[in-house]
Amino acid sequence: MEFNKEQKIAIQPQEGIMLVIAGAGSGKTRCLVEKTAGIIRHNIASPDEILLLTFSRKAAEELKERIAHRIGHDAASIRAGTFHSFCYALIKEYYFLQQSDTHGDPKILDDEQKLQLLNAIISEKIEGFLGMPINAIVYLLEKWSSLPTLTKDRLRDVGMYDKIEQILQEYADYKSAHHMYDFHDLMMHAIAILQNDSHFRSLINNRFSYILVDEFQDTSEDNFELLNLLINPNKRNLFVVGDDWQSIYGFRNARVDYMIHMRRYFPTAKIVKLTVNYRSRKEIVTVSNQFISLNRFKTKKKLVSAKGKGGTVKGFLVNNKNEEIDLVQKLLTRHPKNVAILYRNNWQGALLKKNLYSVHDATFLTMHASKGLEFETIIIVGISDSIIPDPSSELEEERRLMYVALTRAKEQCYIIAYAKSDGSLPRFAKELRIPFRKFTEAF
Repeated sequence: MEFNKEQKIAIQPQEGIMLVIAGAGSGKTRCLVEKTAGIIRHNIASPDEILLLTFSRKAAEELKERIAHRIGHDAASIRAGTFHSFCYALIKEYYFLQQSDTHGDPKILDDEQKLQLLNAIISEKIEGFLGMPINAIVYLLEKWSSLPTLTKDRLRDVGMYDKIEQILQEYADYKSAHHMYDFHDLMMHAIAILQNDSHFRSLINNRFSYILVDEFQDTSEDNFELLNLLINPNKRNLFVVGDDWQSIYGFRNARVDYMIHMRRYFPTAKIVKLTVNYRSRKEIVTVSNQFISLNRFKTKKKLVSAKGKGGTVKGFLVNNKNEEIDLVQKLLTRHPKNVAILYRNNWQGALLKKNLYSVHDATFLTMHASKGLEFETIIIVGISDSIIPDPSSELEEERRLMYVALTRAKEQCYIIAYAKSDGSLPRFAKELRIPFRKFTEAF
C-alpha cells in the first residue's frame, strides 16, 4: 500500500495531538483508516480504547467497515459513531450507573420531528407574527440564544419577543413531558454530566486513550467542548482530519476557526497538509484552487493533481430555464455515465427532474449533499447572484460550497450560469476566471 510523503507523516502511529488538513481528493479516509490500524498494530491503544467520532451515521459505518477490512475482527471493539449517538449512549450509561429512574431510555427527537413539532406549536400562534413565514420563525427559534440584543429588542418592539419565548417554553415542556431529547439537548446534557461529575468523567477518560475525529472542519463549539472533556488528561492523544476549504455547515454552527487556528487551542499540535489530489484532472484542480484562493479566512495550501492533464472545465451562459434544461440534456447525451447534476437549492433539482425525466443514470444532488462524493462528470447548474452566493449566507462559506461542487469532478466539470440583465456574468461565474460561451455557441 503506497503512501506519499505527506501521508506517511500523517499515518505515523505516534502519541500526541495531530491535525491533518486534507485537501479535496487527497486520501483523507484512507489515512484515517491506516492511522487507526497503526495505533492498534503498534500497541499504542487497543481497539476498545479507541473512540472514532464522525458527523453522519453513514460515514461512521463506512469507516468501521474499511478498518475491519484492514485489521480484521479486532475492529468490532472500536467505538465508532456520530457525536450525537455517542452522547446518547453516554447519557444512558450515566443514568444506569446512578440507578436513576429515567422513565426508560430517553426518546430522540430528530430534526424532521423537531421541525414538525415546532410548526405545530407556531401554527397555533401564527396570527401574532404579522405575516412572518413559519420557516423564518423557526430560524429565529433555532438562533434565539445567539441573536444580537438589538435584534431581540426590535422583536420586543413589535410584540414578537414574548411569543417566541412562549413557543420555546412550550417546546421545552413537551420534551420534558414525553422524556425527549433533540440533538442539541443530547450534546448539552452529555457536556453537563462530564463537567459536573468528575468520577464519571475519569471513568470515560480512562476508557478511551485515543480519539480520532473525521470532518473536523464541521466541529461546533459544543462538539469542541465535548472533545476537550473526553480527552484523557494523562494520554492526550487526538487525531483530527478535515479540510477548512470544504467547511459548508456554518448554519449548523460549525466553526472553521478550530482548524485554521488549531495551535491556539492545542499549542503542541502537529499539523500535516495533504495536498496531492488523486481524484481530479489538473484543469479542474487549477480552476478550483484559483476560485477558493479568493477566500481570506483559510489555511494556506496548494493542491496539485496526481492524474495530470486531460480534464475539461467549461462554462456556459444561458438566459432562461429552458435554455438551461436544453443544455443539460445535450451534456447528458455526451456523458451518459457516472454524471451528477449539482445545484444550490432543492427546488432547482425538483424543477430539473420534472423536465428531464431523470434521464440516463444521472444523479441529482444539492451541493451540500455532494460532499464526500465523486463522479466522472459534474454539471453545476443555476449559477446566479440571487441563488449562489445566497444573499442570506456568509460569502466565504458560499464560496466554499461552490468549491465543494467543483472538486467532485474527476474528468469533466461543466458550469451553467445565468446572464445578468446587462448580459454580464454573475459573481461566481466571473470569479472562476474561465471563458463562458453563450447558449447559442455551446456546441
